[in-house]
Amino acid sequence: MDHAFRFACPYCFQRISSEEDVGGLAVECPSCSRRFVAMLEPLDDPVVLAAAPATAPPSSPRSRGSRSKSDTPGWLWPSFAGVLSLVAVIGILVVATGGAARPGGGIDDLYARGLAMRDGDEPQADPSEAFRLFLEAAEAGHAGAQLEVAKDYLNDEGAVPVDFAKGAEWLEKSQSQGNLDARANLGWCLAKGYTGTQDLERGEALMRDAAGEGNLLAMSGLARLHSGEVEGFEADPEEAFQWYRKAAELGDRAGQFNLGRSYLEGFGTAMDPVEGWTWIERSAEQGFEPALADLQTRRDQNQLNELQHRFQRQIEENLRSRPQGSNPFSANPYTQRVPPQYREAQQRAYEGLRQQGYSDEVLRQQGYR
Repeated sequence: MDHAFRFACPYCFQRISSEEDVGGLAVECPSCSRRFVAMLEPLDDPVVLAAAPATAPPSSPRSRGSRSKSDTPGWLWPSFAGVLSLVAVIGILVVATGGAARPGGGIDDLYARGLAMRDGDEPQADPSEAFRLFLEAAEAGHAGAQLEVAKDYLNDEGAVPVDFAKGAEWLEKSQSQGNLDARANLGWCLAKGYTGTQDLERGEALMRDAAGEGNLLAMSGLARLHSGEVEGFEADPEEAFQWYRKAAELGDRAGQFNLGRSYLEGFGTAMDPVEGWTWIERSAEQGFEPALADLQTRRDQNQLNELQHRFQRQIEENLRSRPQGSNPFSANPYTQRVPPQYREAQQRAYEGLRQQGYSDEVLRQQGYR
């Protein structure tokens, strides 16, 4: 019989038919792609789970007063099979939810609700409730939730007090299940000594392992490690540049920005302003704020240079056109009216350069006041 077995998805309520008996088995909904345990529905033409004898054999004098297995009514066999299927389903649910069937769904559902609560997809975002949901799923073994719990302990965002030891503990649990972001974060924590004891060797090894699997976070961590950000680790600008390039070529906006800065400053490579600004522009196209700030500073500096050039030409023209015997101070640049846009552009450029770390003394030497 075609499509003899029917069941429904408990998430999107899509009705599904199957030619195979999948009762009590984990299946995937073709509509919402979520996995669940199939619970077969009764059909108008019931599926025979065990054949009953067509006619009962005649009883013999010896068998009277006792019932043999063949005397059992046929309708009992489907009932027995249904009970066994129900027991199997309950067992699968208990295992999937970490020992007890939880109301509101399994650990994947807890994790999804935590993300929605934290990111504000629900009417009122609640970081504390999000942490509670993440913690419940993490304790049941969800690797993604374990990473989120670790991040809450490592970042001062108000959900829980900062606790590096607990954060590292949850990172260890998550990365042991193959979570690459957790592995990269744990490597960085070990390298920086956030766990209480600095372990540069294992920290670098964890980040290299995650980076080898294509993890962008690990590539960024290795670049920062080799750029000299970590005390006790010998800087290697050339290797830092290579990790920035790998991350940038894979589309990482932070990697693109850092690669651009490396070209501008000649860090680990030959200085190349054209290539540097090209990568910074790519990062800015993805909305990376440091890249946007650099471009704004560059535009202000270009505008300032243009205004300075125009102002100098005006002064030179005044000097050439000044008649003999007239006021000798008429062409003094300090007596000329400074255009408002010049002052505004100079101030923006000055503030942008100060944010990049240039001192007042250096800026005064460059003509900023």
